[in-house]
Amino acid sequence: MEEEGRFAQENQCSKQNSDLQQVCQFNDLTSQLIKCGQILMHKTGKKRGQENILEILFQYESMSQKQLQEVLGIEAGSLSEILSKLEQRQFIERYKDINDKRKSIIHLTSLGKEKIKHKKSNDEDMFDMLTSIEQQQLNDMLNKVLKEWYRRHMKYHKTK
Repeated sequence: MEEEGRFAQENQCSKQNSDLQQVCQFNDLTSQLIKCGQILMHKTGKKRGQENILEILFQYESMSQKQLQEVLGIEAGSLSEILSKLEQRQFIERYKDINDKRKSIIHLTSLGKEKIKHKKSNDEDMFDMLTSIEQQQLNDMLNKVLKEWYRRHMKYHKTK
């Protein structure tokens, strides 16, 4: 209840005169996007690269390091660093391929499977207050904003 009151206080655009309304609306939007970003970072974790790998391995159980690198589209050194961290946390195991000792096979451990199952159950409630149509509309609006931001602000930055 206290949180709702705080939200109502922060969203004051409708109460301002027309000259200030645009500035106020901008401030409200950026504030809300920042809060959403903070919640998403807290809820999903800051280790998306690691979680992507665990999710892929959850689907396939195991695969070669080279296959994983191709699926993710990242450099071998970057993948190796992430895999080392996952191995230290006992989420994966690395084995040499029986038929080709040069290949490393990455296997998801039972601890890794539990991590992904827990993450999936946490992720399911992220947008459950929205209907599927509202989720699609939100996705479309965010894509529109991001596309325009990239066009305006990233045109001078090199991308890979």
